Amino acid sequence: LFDSIRKEQNATTKLQLLKSWKEKYPNSDFKVDGGLQTMEAYRASGNGKEMLNAAKEVVDLDGKNVQALYWANLLTISLQDKSPEALAAGEKYAKGLIDAAPAFFDISKKPAGVAEDAWKKEQSNMTATGHRTLGWVALQRKQNEDAEKEFLALLQLNPNDAEVSSWAGTAVALQRKLEKQSSALYHFA
Repeated sequence: LFDSIRKEQNATTKLQLLKSWKEKYPNSDFKVDGGLQTMEAYRASGNGKEMLNAAKEVVDLDGKNVQALYWANLLTISLQDKSPEALAAGEKYAKGLIDAAPAFFDISKKPAGVAEDAWKKEQSNMTATGHRTLGWVALQRKQNEDAEKEFLALLQLNPNDAEVSSWAGTAVALQRKLEKQSSALYHFA
């Protein structure tokens, strides 16, 4: 059954097979892989909310699963759920990604054929994704100084990220400190 799930190309059919597999084998050794397959099927069908739920299930099974943590971070922001529960979950997944990325992208685990600098860049990208989520969560919670700190650190890594620059400007402006307003204007420009 699990082999047929892996080979299935149709997202709807794959989700039906995964549901059947999960009901028949709730204690399977392939729970994490099944969760990742479920997450991918929801991604293919364009259902971000269910994809996030599947990512959360994978993280609950394996708190260092970089793939699930990565998607949980991206979906936290893109789904724009600003409820306290969603923000707390987003913060948890951001910290989890920041913690898990260095071990996952350890140079000794680099696949053959992948350049060392590309491998290091991916670790940096994953860490940046976590910090982006932390900044966004802080901004939603009106913790503007924390948000500013996260966004300015990200802009050191990627000064051309207009969205983060805009968020940084918002975080600075909302602090209502006269001495910082020129910084807010700079980021908006």
